[in-house]
Amino acid sequence: MTETDLFERTMDFVERYGYQSLTLRALAEHAGVSVGTLYNYFGDKDSLLDRIMTAYWQDIFGSDYQIIVKAGMDYISTLEKVYQHINRRSRHFHKVFSLRDVGSLHKEMAFIQAKRNTMALVQRKLDEILDQFPNEKAKVLAAIGDEAGYSRLVVENIELLMRQNSHELGTFGALLRCLVK
Repeated sequence: MTETDLFERTMDFVERYGYQSLTLRALAEHAGVSVGTLYNYFGDKDSLLDRIMTAYWQDIFGSDYQIIVKAGMDYISTLEKVYQHINRRSRHFHKVFSLRDVGSLHKEMAFIQAKRNTMALVQRKLDEILDQFPNEKAKVLAAIGDEAGYSRLVVENIELLMRQNSHELGTFGALLRCLVK
């Protein structure tokens, strides 16, 4: 059995039984392997959670994302479509993984660290989008002062909009339009 096979069985387990039910022993039974095999591939449950989140978000930024980015839209329209794509896919993820399932402080800290890693990936992808629009990037840098500050602003607002269950950028999108005019 390959690491990819084990990972797919992990996702199947979590989607069927929830993250709160995931133990390496239960996963080993589900996957038909020994607990030692899981440790060889994933280390501990915290590492497995980080791997699950990273893989899920890398998938989000796969082919559908590439189609959106290469569609020839303006910067804000591209950002809006990417947000909608992230939001739609994130909702599915959070049906399976929610903080209420995390439990102990140790597990919650692992979840928070995995989320930080995920948001760093989101920030890199948003930076890549901005790099494709040099005129807009120059305006953003003139208005905000630095690219990192702008990236944090966008990521923080995207997180906020997602928590508010917003399906579009709304007022934040209007603000961004003003910035790049």
